[in-house]
Amino acid sequence: MKRFYLYFLLAILASCNYPTSSRHTDNTSLVDLVNLYIGTTGEHISEYGGMIPGVTMPFGMTQWSPMTRENRISQTCYRYEDSKITGFIGTHQPAIWMGDYGFISIMPQTGKLKIEPKQRGLPFRHEDEVAKPYYYSVLLQDENSTIETEMTATTRCSFFQFNYNNQDSSTLLIEISRLKEHEGFVKIDPAKKEIIGYNPDRHNLVYSDKMGPDLNNFKGYFVIKFDTGLSSFGTWEDTSENKNSPETVKSFPSKNELSGYRIGAYVSFAGKQS
Repeated sequence: MKRFYLYFLLAILASCNYPTSSRHTDNTSLVDLVNLYIGTTGEHISEYGGMIPGVTMPFGMTQWSPMTRENRISQTCYRYEDSKITGFIGTHQPAIWMGDYGFISIMPQTGKLKIEPKQRGLPFRHEDEVAKPYYYSVLLQDENSTIETEMTATTRCSFFQFNYNNQDSSTLLIEISRLKEHEGFVKIDPAKKEIIGYNPDRHNLVYSDKMGPDLNNFKGYFVIKFDTGLSSFGTWEDTSENKNSPETVKSFPSKNELSGYRIGAYVSFAGKQS
């Protein structure tokens, strides 16, 4: 089985909860007693606990979480009742009643490039998840095969491992920015096996022009490094007013640099992954 790793660096803030219970009688680590699904479930589609199974270190800069929906004010990125994962997000959303900023999301996939969340989402089962404050893994059901995803984190980086099982095509989609008011940037460097860029997004209230002061120079910077070479790459842009209109999504094969309001990149890896 050929494996490759992905490293992130984002220079912005996040937080994580850890257990405080003193009831501990065996050799199990206290951190393993944390149930990360508490607060992720609820009958109403939006009125639920608003927590996520985030992975980070204590006082880490970013929480890393599976993404079953796009987060915004009054909605976090994960709900237990959802049946598909649309990405893995580096988020700084502190609570459901507050917004996110400077986030980035990635999604492994095979076959034809799928960009929009409704098209790229893959089914998963909770019995195929492992969720700890320091580690998360899941088995994604992708067409005729599966994709194993694992992630962990330090205070400033995240480490991902993707195993594309028995597939000739193995691609990673990166979503840089998705708010109309803020222009993001991405640049792919195949020689360095690296992607750099920034996302200046800040969530505002739905019915309000602003949430807080203007921050014209705010940017959430990131660096993505791979341990294997890139067989192909490209960028993409969604110019639609309605983000669910796939006909307005354009991909630019072999274009390694792009700026825009709802943009991203994608990279593919050579060889059959087993």
